Amino acid sequence: MCNTWAAVCLRSVTPAEIVAAIAQQTGRELEKRDVELPEIKTVGTFDARVRLHPEVFGEFKVVVQREKGT
Repeated sequence: MCNTWAAVCLRSVTPAEIVAAIAQQTGRELEKRDVELPEIKTVGTFDARVRLHPEVFGEFKVVVQREKGT
């Protein structure tokens, strides 16, 4: 997600990117409006939440790494 040699990205990771990654990895389609992220501008591990129902949230980790070969 973050294509950089340095620890700081030039842009933020977006809910749309997270939704696309979840769909690719699990086949489950989510709405980007249901994903809650902290501001992610560096490589690292971040806590995130997804609203599954108005009163039910799932928590997961987002791991941002440099792309291999860059």
